[in-house]
Amino acid sequence: MGAIRQIYLRLLSYDEARRKLLREIEQAFLEGVEEVEIIHGVGSYILAKMVREELAKISYVVPLDNSLHYNPGACRYQLLVPSKESLRRYLEK
Repeated sequence: MGAIRQIYLRLLSYDEARRKLLREIEQAFLEGVEEVEIIHGVGSYILAKMVREELAKISYVVPLDNSLHYNPGACRYQLLVPSKESLRRYLEK
């Protein structure tokens, strides 16, 4: 497994955070990143809820067991990325 990509959403507005989340998840997937940590902050958990709801809609994103994660202002997800060869062939189409 490679390095964990961090997506930092703290202090962004709801709409800014949503756009950044979706853009960076897609970018990480296309780059073959297998795990992301999303830092949403604690606050009133509005961004945390948005992250859960938006990522639940994406078939290649799977939540990891965050009970072992020490930071309540962050969560981790696995990206079900294809092999580099499969991805290259797909992008060439």
